[in-house]
Amino acid sequence: MKTSECRTCGAGIIWAEMPSGKMNCFDVQASPAGAWALDDRSYPPKAAKLVRAEGSGEAGFTSHFATCPQAAEHRRAR
Repeated sequence: MKTSECRTCGAGIIWAEMPSGKMNCFDVQASPAGAWALDDRSYPPKAAKLVRAEGSGEAGFTSHFATCPQAAEHRRAR
């Protein structure tokens, strides 16, 4: 899985494809509060694919927008 860094806070992130087909960034470290798990069927991935992990009892990935101290700088105006 390819990692990169957040442009504003420098934290490690991974880019992954959501079930909707859109790309989103996630924290590299899985946590018990994470709601997303890697889809094992996506290997070798062009980009990691994620599926809902809620209720699985395993650590999952959290959207970096939820943890980035500078997330407001990345939000688009609607």
